[in-house]
Amino acid sequence: MKKITPLVAGLAAGFSAAILQAFFKITAPPAYGICIACHTKDLINWILDKLLGMKLFVAPVYKDAAANIVASNYAPVLTVVGIFVGALIAANIHKEFKLKTTHNPLLGFALGFFCNNICPTNGWMSS
Repeated sequence: MKKITPLVAGLAAGFSAAILQAFFKITAPPAYGICIACHTKDLINWILDKLLGMKLFVAPVYKDAAANIVASNYAPVLTVVGIFVGALIAANIHKEFKLKTTHNPLLGFALGFFCNNICPTNGWMSS
């Protein structure tokens, strides 16, 4: 079986996303193409809104901007899940997936938590 290069995979994913966006008339916030932190924030906020009845901000992802139909009010934006699953599949196909242990897991968790939450905490997110 011929391996797919990262360039071909990226081009296929980009063109597929553009075609699906045009076909389904989905309009995402501009920051969604720059930073992954807002994707995670929106997924967590959507889940908390539905499970606990909280009224947290979820960036509007429009199904039809002209009709003001906000798709993110009805369904979660699963881009984070797609990125994680896609990376996992790609790593397995190319035999690059390795679990690594760290010397200090608590420090690794704290630094990861800090990095993922510094943008929303300081208001650096545009969506």
